[in-house]
Amino acid sequence: MAFNKLSLNEKLLSKSVRHESGCLVFTGQRDPKGYGRIRLGGRLQRAHRLMYELHNGPIQSHLVVRHRCDNPSCIEISHLETGTQFDNVRDAWERNRAHGNIGEANGRAKLTEAQVLNIRSLYKPKCRTHGAAALARNMGVHPDVILDAVHRRTWSHI
Repeated sequence: MAFNKLSLNEKLLSKSVRHESGCLVFTGQRDPKGYGRIRLGGRLQRAHRLMYELHNGPIQSHLVVRHRCDNPSCIEISHLETGTQFDNVRDAWERNRAHGNIGEANGRAKLTEAQVLNIRSLYKPKCRTHGAAALARNMGVHPDVILDAVHRRTWSHI
């Protein structure tokens, strides 16, 4: 039977392989983040979302399809569930999948952990010698960098 005559479910399954983990891994085209993609109606759509809709009906507009298995290429229906984007981000942090490099591992960091701890111990608001402007001059950064570190808008993990 020609590929274009297959049902959507048959197309998804024909491009998938079962892994020992229980995941049904989509082996067709994938996006840069590893999510399976399939062309449907002239548009590329994510394979896991299509599989979820085949088994559970339309996905509400404010929901995303989440992977219980943390495998973006998995289309196993028992591994998929809906939730909000907030739920998805919380899962990523709880499972140590968040891609935010923190502290010195962040390529945009202007300070080291030791400098931040030193700044916090020295900082005195509006002080000529230990205020944000003076500390910033000594560290070679903008005063906002000092204030963000002091008020834990950055470096909140230490």
